[in-house]
Amino acid sequence: MPMIRRSGRIDNLPLWRVGDRHKDPVTGFIPVGLAVETGLFWLLRDAMQAAMAPADGGAWAARVNDPPPPEALREALERTGHWGAFDAAHPTHPCWQVRPKTWTGSAEKEPILALLPDTATGEAHKNGADVFASPGDGAVLLPCAVALLVWANTVFPTGGGGYYNPSFGDSALKYMLRADTLWRSLWLNVLPADSPGMDAADWPAPCNERTWPWLHEKLRGMDLGKAEKGEEIGVAEADVHPAAPQMPRRYLLGGITEAACALTGVHGPCADGLHRWPHGLAYRFDPKLDARRCWSVAMRGKKEPDTERVELDVPLKTAATMRFDDWLEGTLPSDENRQKKSPISPAPILRVLSLERQKLRLGRRDGGTALGGRASALSVTAIGRVASGKAAGGFETRSLPYYADLSDEALIDLALEVREAVEIAVQAGDALKAQVESALKRELDGRGAPGKQAAAAKDAHRARLEETVVRYHADLAAVLDGEDEAEERDERQALLDRLRRQACTTALDIFDDLLPVADDPLRGPSRAKARAELLKRLPWCKSVQQKREAA
Repeated sequence: MPMIRRSGRIDNLPLWRVGDRHKDPVTGFIPVGLAVETGLFWLLRDAMQAAMAPADGGAWAARVNDPPPPEALREALERTGHWGAFDAAHPTHPCWQVRPKTWTGSAEKEPILALLPDTATGEAHKNGADVFASPGDGAVLLPCAVALLVWANTVFPTGGGGYYNPSFGDSALKYMLRADTLWRSLWLNVLPADSPGMDAADWPAPCNERTWPWLHEKLRGMDLGKAEKGEEIGVAEADVHPAAPQMPRRYLLGGITEAACALTGVHGPCADGLHRWPHGLAYRFDPKLDARRCWSVAMRGKKEPDTERVELDVPLKTAATMRFDDWLEGTLPSDENRQKKSPISPAPILRVLSLERQKLRLGRRDGGTALGGRASALSVTAIGRVASGKAAGGFETRSLPYYADLSDEALIDLALEVREAVEIAVQAGDALKAQVESALKRELDGRGAPGKQAAAAKDAHRARLEETVVRYHADLAAVLDGEDEAEERDERQALLDRLRRQACTTALDIFDDLLPVADDPLRGPSRAKARAELLKRLPWCKSVQQKREAA
């Protein structure tokens, strides 16, 4: 594979060379597209998790800065037979596919472009207007590229319709640790074998249907019709290895021909479409408890995001799909004794890092800074899958540094205070939404949809405030662990007050843009009343609120 070294040089290397102890180490793959890169990263991480899970946290930490030599990594992977399971063109058990024993072509072949998400585009892929439609109707993909696309999507639990059905809320967000080299990035996401829910499993993982579901022999003999609800194979939690991905639907690539892959440009046997059948492995346990939980936060009381986006009649900043109130809190560590103060428990990979980070503060072999130092590239990346109708519309990412050199107490304070800041920002947006809806209800008198416009106003508030909230995270980390406690306390309060003011003034600005008071004599008094109520409901800092009340 073409891999990028720190110097920018590109080398074609086998995957077991990712941990080369080289003065110019491998830092990543050649960019092909976020979905493919994500699938490749998770695929290689899954292979490492299955074949060489560390015994405990100590073994995990020791390996971060001491990768195995290429021959040892290759032997570990090949000894357990995992690479054979990843053959996307296997004659009987192709990776992520099911090749039926008997088949009369009962499933309609769908265009291969339907598997190529990038950004949310509604139903555009159905009429050829999708962002990936530019290669033309005859676009084809290598089977390995298809496997990576499906791999990236299966990490996200679905709502019951297979890989085309998007997930929402916490299930649509995953967290990934990244470092300065590809080896460190991959290994930081591998869980120790003694982690909760994994300690009773066989390690290395067996190379059979318990680990890689497409090896399940019974799938090949199932009926291919869409109406046979009983045609599925029940799978109990005990029958699935903790390192296994899930495969609730059956797919098969079709139309294999020698051509150039539209994604990679590589010439080879490519597919121009795929067949899919609605039933397959039926998992008899909560999908949020499967192996994908290593990247998932545990959330309580988190509402599903509003997927309807309605443009207002005033210019507002274009809103991204992932916002700070979706992803920021999940990047931070937590303390069990303070857990009740927050609705979020971080993903297992972050909890392992939080427990073992002191062991990671080692000098790099290549002479760089310590892995846990503030000058390092250790970071947490949030990946969100967004919807495009019933399909996965694409992936978005956000990243924050992980300040592993802060003390335990400072890290906990950082988590708690950032969560408080997020709540302040959300509270301001909720107040804005309520008062916009209240004012519009009186003005529209049942002739419009005030709820949609109010939701869009809140959406715009979050979009405008994201930079402020993320900057607060970095500024707060810079003042923690100071020598002067009183000075540190004052600086922390000043940062929080600044964020409060920004959250409140941004809400007022959006309200005034949408519902100006002075320019409309007829509706002005009603709008002024809603604006006055908004002023009361906004979470001003005490000093500002006292001045406003006095005025």
